[in-house]
Amino acid sequence: MRRFRVAMENTKVVWPTRTNLASQLIRSHITSLGTYIPLQRATDLAKKYKVFDMLQPLLEFTKRDQSPPFTPKQTPLPTRPKKTTGVNRKQTRPRQITPCTQTEEIIVTEENKSLIAEELLENILYGNGELLRSETMNIVLDKEGHGSVHWAAALGKLVTIHKLVELGADLHMASYKGETALMRSVLFTDNFDGKTFEVLVDCLAPTLNAVDKRNRTVFHHAVLACRWKGRLQAGRYYLQHLLHRLKNDSRELFNSQDAYGDTPLMMAARLGCRQIVYLLLDAGASAQIPNHQSITAQMMIDVSSAVLQSATNQESGLDSLYEPIGTVVGPLSKSCVLDSRYTNILSERTKQTRAVRDRLDRATEQLNAQQALLVRLPEPGPWLVEAQHIHAVQTARLRKLTMILQREKLDRCLTSGVVVNQTLCYESLVTQLRMLKDKRKKLVAEKIALQSKVASCKLQDYKRLIGGCCGVEYDAVDGLLDGLVVVSSQPLGG
Repeated sequence: MRRFRVAMENTKVVWPTRTNLASQLIRSHITSLGTYIPLQRATDLAKKYKVFDMLQPLLEFTKRDQSPPFTPKQTPLPTRPKKTTGVNRKQTRPRQITPCTQTEEIIVTEENKSLIAEELLENILYGNGELLRSETMNIVLDKEGHGSVHWAAALGKLVTIHKLVELGADLHMASYKGETALMRSVLFTDNFDGKTFEVLVDCLAPTLNAVDKRNRTVFHHAVLACRWKGRLQAGRYYLQHLLHRLKNDSRELFNSQDAYGDTPLMMAARLGCRQIVYLLLDAGASAQIPNHQSITAQMMIDVSSAVLQSATNQESGLDSLYEPIGTVVGPLSKSCVLDSRYTNILSERTKQTRAVRDRLDRATEQLNAQQALLVRLPEPGPWLVEAQHIHAVQTARLRKLTMILQREKLDRCLTSGVVVNQTLCYESLVTQLRMLKDKRKKLVAEKIALQSKVASCKLQDYKRLIGGCCGVEYDAVDGLLDGLVVVSSQPLGG
């Protein structure tokens, strides 16, 4: 304003004195002190200076019992409450809702969806969901894909939650990250401050088994919320009610693994939240489930215990206990011990993996060698099939001739006057005869096997001899057999 006045003074603009006329009227006792002018005098002045047409609505105004309605642009704004120290402004800023918006049916289109989403979000923040309808209860309200049920659960608005349940809202509605309303609620402390989480869990009980896109349950989110400063007690409060809700249900939920193989207990051990670790262990959580890096929660707990023990020994001056660890005692001793322990575990797992891979490579090489040898072997020719057939026929003929020979030899023994003990009974003779027949069969079978073996050994010797004479390998002799037979059948002079 000061700069404006200085600029006007520099431009030397002559401003009219609006009280000159009033001063003359006062001196002539026509009006009293001030700028008030009687209505008739004002009308005469307006006509004199030719502005009556412009001032006619004001000069001819008639007062009535009721004021005229406001135009749409003149609708009075809601009065804002005064700022008070120690009170959240969000709770003291009520949303003024006209009667028509509470009963009027809302039609959702692509053009007005964003405006409806803003109105619903503001109504949930500052009200109790009065604008919620069956057409708008599942609309996405923000850029992260959260709906009315997400915001109501996060802020602990139980009245809004009950209204959404009565309207039949989708309690399994997930955000763009796959988070449900129950997962969203444990990321804030509103339900912890208002002690409303027990009722909220009962309302959203059908979504206890839901998982997000990283395969994390509500227990994972409750533990992860403890990593922020001042959220440990709230996370412990949420987990206590969740575990109590699962008292009669399946307890495998808080042992479930996410996309990286981590369980809620493993996350709590990694974050160093001892209260959460004890709570989950008392509830029956398993500490022996490994993640994708073959690390279990028990390993993390042991490392944390070693770090705490090392810190205690450092304070008491027992520096000798740090010599096996090989770390320097200092402000970063905890991180050094953790790093060394994890490095040792990782190196051990790496060695085991390399050993298994070496065995697999050797087995693969042996298999490839055997397959290559099978490929190099020649296919059996027709002569091999014929030889096998002849061998089978000759073996059967030999067995038959051997039996005939043995029978003739027995007959000659009987006809030559061999004395048989007359005291032996008929049954004993029959038994001895059967035993002799069985023994003869075994001897015949052994004889035939030996003869066959001798023949095969001789055949191998012949093949080696032919290979040595012709200068070919042992396996290639079978392929040269037909050519050798043809060459041997020709006369020497040819």
